[in-house]
Amino acid sequence: MAFKYAAIGSPDEWTWGVWADEGVNKPEWFDYNDHFTAAEAGSATSGSTDYPVKAVAAVDNSCRWAVGFTPDGDEPGICAIPPTPTPTPTPTQTPQGSISGIVYEGNMTTVTSQRISGAGVTLGVGACESGGAGSTSTSSSGTYSFTGLAAGTYCVMVMSVPPAPGGWRVVGGTGDCTVTIGPNEAKTGVNFGLYRIIG
Repeated sequence: MAFKYAAIGSPDEWTWGVWADEGVNKPEWFDYNDHFTAAEAGSATSGSTDYPVKAVAAVDNSCRWAVGFTPDGDEPGICAIPPTPTPTPTPTQTPQGSISGIVYEGNMTTVTSQRISGAGVTLGVGACESGGAGSTSTSSSGTYSFTGLAAGTYCVMVMSVPPAPGGWRVVGGTGDCTVTIGPNEAKTGVNFGLYRIIG
């Protein structure tokens, strides 16, 4: 089938239906699908509840097709619009990164058996001295850990230690450490060595 585009006014949008008479012989009806229900006419659209096509569908394609626009379903006689599939949400993966270490009493190079329990350790987002991401205390074996971390840069700081005569001093540095981890990386060995100040 062909027609001259200008003959219909050259519109940007229109609907059309193809039909041919195989025995109804009612040309005055003009469009047969106005005189039959979808169940009577059947549907040429696979997936329609009235598909496969029934007898009258050989005369009429039972619906009108859209040209130049996306139908919303309110247009008269428009072909069935397949439902928009509901997207399957992608499971959100919980970050699995972690930072862990030991707070101990000793020199710069040795993690001794003299671990410090009850030391307060904080975690910040960004380079030191940042805060606000979490806090914990060292265990009886002087260990600490922060888990469920996304990739990025963090600041680990020893904020408090149990009282000691004369107090404590950090061995060879400061009581904070800037740590960068990759996706799901387990960063270990972020240790802090302290020694007691005598007198």
